[in-house]
Amino acid sequence: MSDNLSSEVDQKFTIVEAITDTGKKTIEIGEKILEQVQGELGDLLIFQQEHDNCFSDLVKISKTMEGEQRSLTSKVLTSKWDKNKHLHLMAKLQDKLKGLKEEFENEENEYFKTQEEVSNMKMQLNQKQQQLALRKMKSTTPKPSTTKPPTPKRVIPVPSTPKLTKSILKSTTPKRKRYDVPSQSPPLKKPPQKKNDADKVKTMDTDYDDEDSFWND
Repeated sequence: MSDNLSSEVDQKFTIVEAITDTGKKTIEIGEKILEQVQGELGDLLIFQQEHDNCFSDLVKISKTMEGEQRSLTSKVLTSKWDKNKHLHLMAKLQDKLKGLKEEFENEENEYFKTQEEVSNMKMQLNQKQQQLALRKMKSTTPKPSTTKPPTPKRVIPVPSTPKLTKSILKSTTPKRKRYDVPSQSPPLKKPPQKKNDADKVKTMDTDYDDEDSFWND
């Protein structure tokens, strides 16, 4: 019996210990939750203060706006506003704006015209530069000789005239002979000698010389 009682008491104590342990854990968890809630409450207090400040600012702004609105309404009510004068000023401003637009368009057109002229001048300058470069290249390159080779002169063959000897060119005149007194004795006959062509030429030359000497005498 005593053993049974002791075992039951032990079981009850273990149950109580378990309950107390769980209670301690729940208390710890609750404390942590309270700490978090207190921190959040501090944040909430800060946010509430900021909200109050913003609300007070809004009240101030609304008051200033209300005062300004009153002043504006009073100014509008007390001011003398001329509608015709306002329309006249608006028309003048529109005319001035129209003139400025036309002037701007004219200047823009002039600008584009000058741009076209400048581009044309650039093109002309480029063409002239290219022409000058071509001329320089032509002047530096050696020109092919255009001189024709001399045409050979056509030689007309002239028949060669035979050279004439002096005896043929000169007129042959009869030689003037000197007559001696004939001797009483008959002349001795000599055998005829054959004359060569050279001797003939010599005799002709001697005859020509004798003839010249005769005429010169």
